[in-house]
Amino acid sequence: MATDYKEIAARYLDEVVRTAQELIRIPSMSFEEKEVAEYIAGKMRELEYDEVVTDDYGSVFGRMKGSGGGSSVTLNCHMDTVDEGDPASWKYPPFSGEVAEGRGWGRGASDTKGTI
Repeated sequence: MATDYKEIAARYLDEVVRTAQELIRIPSMSFEEKEVAEYIAGKMRELEYDEVVTDDYGSVFGRMKGSGGGSSVTLNCHMDTVDEGDPASWKYPPFSGEVAEGRGWGRGASDTKGTI
């Protein structure tokens, strides 16, 4: 029987959107990522990662051990953003995490908090 990945994605959609909103609501300009790093580390612990490590630079490292003998996979993503620029140029507030018009809005929504 084939795995229905669309069904699995649909099952977790609300949780993924909520997490992306929470990430967007945490300003994290370059060299100011401590709060968002702590949030991500906390999420990793909630998800029962085998190991979660943070460093003095605001980086977060998480490890989940597999159960088979296959290859390892590494996922890498940055969590810093540029500042919001001119707030008047935003359709929705830059740190609102607004979901409207079928999209998530806010600083970092596509680069790259929405993919974390």
